[in-house]
Amino acid sequence: MHRAGRIRSPDLKLLEALSDFAAIALENARHVKKIHELTITDDCTSLYNARHMGFILETEIYRSQRYNYEFSIVFIDLDHFKQVNDTQRASGRLAAAGGDRKCAEGALPADRFRVPLWRG
Repeated sequence: MHRAGRIRSPDLKLLEALSDFAAIALENARHVKKIHELTITDDCTSLYNARHMGFILETEIYRSQRYNYEFSIVFIDLDHFKQVNDTQRASGRLAAAGGDRKCAEGALPADRFRVPLWRG
C-alpha cells in the first residue's frame, strides 16, 4: 500500500485475483454440500436413503458402546408402498414425506429423526 492510504494498481490486481479465488472456493464448497445432500437422500421424497442409514447406524452403534446406552431401531413395512408413492408423486404430493413428519413428531424431535426410505 502507498503511504497516503491508496492502493497501488499492482496491489489492486493482486487483491482482485485473491478475491476471485475466494469466491470460487466458496461456490465450490456450496456445490460439495449440495452433492453430499443429493447422495444421501431419495430424489422423490427427500428422505434419507439406505447409504445414509448405514452410516447413521454405524455412528449410533459406536455411540451406544462408548456411552454405554441402548438404542432401538424401528422398521415399518408399508405394503404396496411403491404403488402409493407413484400415485402420490403423479399428483404432486409425496406420501413418504408426510409419514416422515408424523413419525418424527411422535418419536423424536424432527431435526434429529428421519425415516429412511427403503425400497427392496
